[in-house]
Amino acid sequence: GLGGKIKKMKKNYLLLLTTFFCASLTVQSQTRSVIVGDTLFLNVDNAIGQIQWEESIDSISWHELVGATTAEIIRIVPTTGTNKAHYRVAVSDPICPNASPWYSNVVSFMVYASTADVQPGDYFRGGRMFIAGYTNAGGTETPGIGLIACTHDYSASVWGCDGVDIPNSSENINGNSNTANIYTYCADMGAAYWASEYSVDGYNDWFLPAIYQMSWLYGRKDFVGNFQSSGSYWTSTQYDASNAYYMYYGWGGGYTGNYATKNANLQLRFIRAFGPSDALRHDFGSVQVNFTPSPLNIVNQPMSQNICLGNTASFVVTPSGTAPYQYQWKKDGNIIADAIDSILIIDNATINDNGVYTCEISNLCNSITSQTAELNVVQLSASINPVSSVCQGQMVALVSNVSSNFPSISGTLEYVWTPNTGLSNDHLPTTEASPTNNTTYQLLVNDQLNCQASASVDVQIATPYTNQQLCLVTVDPNTGKNKVMFEKTPNSGIAEYKIYKEGSTTGDYNCLGTLEPDEVSEWLDINSQPEVHGDKYKMSIVDTCGHESGLSYYHKTVNLIIGNSGSTMGLLWDDYVDESGGFIPYRYYIYKGTSPDNLQLFDSVPGTLNSYNDVNVYDVYYYMIGVKKLSGCGTSSRSALVAFSNKKDNSAIVNTLTKSIEKNTFTVSPNPFSGSALVEWPSSFWVSEWTVYDLAGHVVIKGLHQTNQNHFVLDLSGIKAGMYFLELNHPNLIRTKLVLESH
Repeated sequence: GLGGKIKKMKKNYLLLLTTFFCASLTVQSQTRSVIVGDTLFLNVDNAIGQIQWEESIDSISWHELVGATTAEIIRIVPTTGTNKAHYRVAVSDPICPNASPWYSNVVSFMVYASTADVQPGDYFRGGRMFIAGYTNAGGTETPGIGLIACTHDYSASVWGCDGVDIPNSSENINGNSNTANIYTYCADMGAAYWASEYSVDGYNDWFLPAIYQMSWLYGRKDFVGNFQSSGSYWTSTQYDASNAYYMYYGWGGGYTGNYATKNANLQLRFIRAFGPSDALRHDFGSVQVNFTPSPLNIVNQPMSQNICLGNTASFVVTPSGTAPYQYQWKKDGNIIADAIDSILIIDNATINDNGVYTCEISNLCNSITSQTAELNVVQLSASINPVSSVCQGQMVALVSNVSSNFPSISGTLEYVWTPNTGLSNDHLPTTEASPTNNTTYQLLVNDQLNCQASASVDVQIATPYTNQQLCLVTVDPNTGKNKVMFEKTPNSGIAEYKIYKEGSTTGDYNCLGTLEPDEVSEWLDINSQPEVHGDKYKMSIVDTCGHESGLSYYHKTVNLIIGNSGSTMGLLWDDYVDESGGFIPYRYYIYKGTSPDNLQLFDSVPGTLNSYNDVNVYDVYYYMIGVKKLSGCGTSSRSALVAFSNKKDNSAIVNTLTKSIEKNTFTVSPNPFSGSALVEWPSSFWVSEWTVYDLAGHVVIKGLHQTNQNHFVLDLSGIKAGMYFLELNHPNLIRTKLVLESH
């Protein structure tokens, strides 16, 4: 009978191992439930290398199982503090030390102390537990026992033995007994036959549920899953010789009174019972290593290259072995930043990119370095010796200087001059040119790698420089002669500078002399008479071809004269003139001193004035007028220049004035004095007005003398002590000093 068959199937675990490891099992993805002391049969697929099984109770901390180094092991379920047990395989291989170890997926188990702890929905001993405490007894609840259902339908089948009344097969709650009796008394390959032949995970004691057991299963169908939503399922409970009970799983299902003819094809779902004293207590776990790295090799090595400056170089390396790969390019053994791809691209290459390149490649197994690849960036350099301007009809040599940093790579060079007008040869490194007008000649050089270099040179037909101008003209304070100052114009083909001066006829300029380009850019007119009159000067240049330019704008010196009105010195000068209008004096500066050698800046007036009065002057002084050109003459050596007039003194005026004062003297008595003093003069002249000045020339007090008397009392009682001047007005102004003491 069925009981005998089941006993034979439980003989030993060797048959279970054979069943498990020969079956077509997929990698286990669901957590199974086991009891402490159960036997686990663990298996790993696709593990290439050295195997080491590992166990964990929390899937975080792992420890090796001693001696568990084969693809198939047996493990007795231990007691765990977390009620969980996890298993995986670590694989290592000496040829892939960087990757070792690598791991399989994890198979997990829920560990219970006894069968009484198993919960509905747990995958346990071949199926899903759907009810606890009941198996075959008549409703008595017993802890630690329960029923398990297959997780999938078997297939549709007839119940079998239509018209045959099977004895002892009408149990409502004992499907195991029903199934055994049907298998014993019915030769048909019906539902009971398929149940008795069914085996999952080495468990082959499956049976058709009785009608009440099917009702329990319907109530817990969501714990088991995979039922057909409108399916009808056979029970093992016979209704009569031609019919048996089934249960409909669609809407409104779960009714226990449905029966159908035994020849009907209905769905099958098998169940089995479990308890604490089960002879078979085992489960299976299968893991798979989905990743086995292989060591690196280089299929394509980077190649050396010769390229032109500014072109793009690219090095490519192709590895084989397990991806992903890590790349690091190096130049001359030094790491290149961000060069971490299989292709190294160098855009706009420079000579700094010359060097030896390698690529270091790594994967999980190992690291290898590529062969060296040399990069030679060829730079052609070209220049042409500069050419000064040439005279019309002359020949000039165009001499090129061409070099390559890799002469052996560049090979023979090709030269092309453009335009070829006026050239003796347009394909030689050196040629001669005779242009008829200003020409820019271009040289293009190509090497055997088609690297290029170019240069150009301007050949100018010499024409006189037409904008040479004077900077300033001045009276040299040291020599007292006119001096002409100008700035040289370099690189303009000037052979000499010529200085001109206006003669006695207006507009008629005579050449005073010439200056070479290497001489100081100043001309001293030793024959000038600046104390007599101002002079106008111009200049021109003569170029290297002998052509003279037109004359520049003139500059005129400043001439100073002095007059007087009594003790007031009147300075009068003519304007400084720059004919171009480029320089108009902003101010005229008055210099004054007791000798020609100690003139100091005394005062200034706006550039619109050309006269100045210096009052209360009784001594001999020297005067000079200056103008400042703040912009200089365009060079740092003369950032601000001053042009001076002739020096003029007032000695003749002072001598005349002194004689007049001595002849027409007057007295102040007492002097020094405080308060008042008596002023007397000769009766031979009369006085109409008197004025007292301070030392700065400011009027302190003045009065009229309207009597014929030759004296008056000067009252200065309201004036503070100090030195003053008293001036009497008669046909000649006469003056004397007053010393006023404190009252």
